[in-house]
Amino acid sequence: MVHISLSLYLVLLYSNRGQTGIAMIRRRFRFTLKVFFIACIVAGGFHLHLLQRHLHRAERRKQLGRMTSDLTDSVRGQLVNLSVETLAPQSVLRTFDLVDDVGGQLMNISTEDLEPPSVVRTNGRTLHAESNQNVPEETKAQLNTATKGDASGSESVSEDFRIVNTPEKRKVQMNTTVQGNGSGSKSVSEDLSVVNPHPYTFTINNPDKCAGKHVFLLMIVTSSPTNHAQRHVIRHTWGNTHVRNSPDITIVTMFAVGKTNDVITQRALEYENKIQQDIIQEDFVDSYRNLTLKTVMCLKWASEFCPKARFVMKADDDTFVNIYSLLNYLKNLHTLRREKLLMGHVFYDAKPIRDRKGKDKKWYLSHKDYPRETFPNYTCGFAYVMSKDIIRPLFQASLTVKYIFLEDVYIGLCLEKLGIEPDHQVGFRTYKAPSTSCTSVKQLAGHWFKTPEDMTKAWDVLNKSC
Repeated sequence: MVHISLSLYLVLLYSNRGQTGIAMIRRRFRFTLKVFFIACIVAGGFHLHLLQRHLHRAERRKQLGRMTSDLTDSVRGQLVNLSVETLAPQSVLRTFDLVDDVGGQLMNISTEDLEPPSVVRTNGRTLHAESNQNVPEETKAQLNTATKGDASGSESVSEDFRIVNTPEKRKVQMNTTVQGNGSGSKSVSEDLSVVNPHPYTFTINNPDKCAGKHVFLLMIVTSSPTNHAQRHVIRHTWGNTHVRNSPDITIVTMFAVGKTNDVITQRALEYENKIQQDIIQEDFVDSYRNLTLKTVMCLKWASEFCPKARFVMKADDDTFVNIYSLLNYLKNLHTLRREKLLMGHVFYDAKPIRDRKGKDKKWYLSHKDYPRETFPNYTCGFAYVMSKDIIRPLFQASLTVKYIFLEDVYIGLCLEKLGIEPDHQVGFRTYKAPSTSCTSVKQLAGHWFKTPEDMTKAWDVLNKSC
């Protein structure tokens, strides 16, 4: 373009033979130089614009590459290699903010993943319509316990639970056989209707977590899919499976979550499990009204995949557990051979909330959902410990108890069905106490730690000051 302009003006300059004066030649030459410089400026600006576009695209590619690298390094490094002392909880939160921001773009999300499964509401809870037909025709579990009798010896009690399908309705069939020494045996059969089927399947599972291990304590922590930071801190504090004071004790820690319809959160959760291999998830929607489903899932997983664990603890992810004191306490219980045990902070003769507009409306329960005027004695749901002999019976009993969303009350109803009374333990505290107090952190479990920072402070106090 510049060369063409210069050539045209040179031709015009020398083609006019009538104007041969030196002044005219100089004027035309100056005019030609001006046009030439203007053309150079225009051409340079155009090329500069192209160069800027090229550099901008290159910078965007570099930024995307850095984001990918940062995502991999941050998640893998901060979740696996770094300890709580070298990584503040704020950094954990920033890490998972990065996952939420760019995870969807970097993980090749398909359009099929964006379609949530169809769900229906039944008895105030979420059910997957396509899963209602997946209840097995017959499942069977046995519980054998020994109870001391009089001078004539002892009795052996065998309870056989079956889920059967009949043309009328599904039932749980419980056969109880009591055998004595030389006195023969007696059998009692009772049919219990299945009013609360649990037709969900595991979408994330680690079935071999307890395989080949003599598990003393299985801790299942109920969590929300988005609570990455809480799970990270628990793994590096009281949920650490390598407790320094008990090298001979095998502990397994698992995290139980429901399903999320947010694709990025689900992918981040799957990636977290790929690294940690300690998450279980079923295909019900994770919500407050579905906490009972989550607890039943914990019982189901423990009875199916970790049935030999001597004790099972269920805890929320905002609970702090003094794992050292808890293990010492459970060792004594193990020595005493305690059975049919469910211990925690017990509420006695509590009444349901009937005012749907009051300050406690979150726990409102209608007469239709729960017609009784008082609850059975039950342990507060933030943390409780069970002996292994009641895990499967509790799960089987949950199939025969009408669903209510108050999961701790629901477990109390299941205990009542089994004829088991919960044990109150003063070491399980529900009221708020200073997290920097040795008195507070020396309790077995506390439910006042609302942030990962609080959990970290309490762990530091327990290990350095108390």
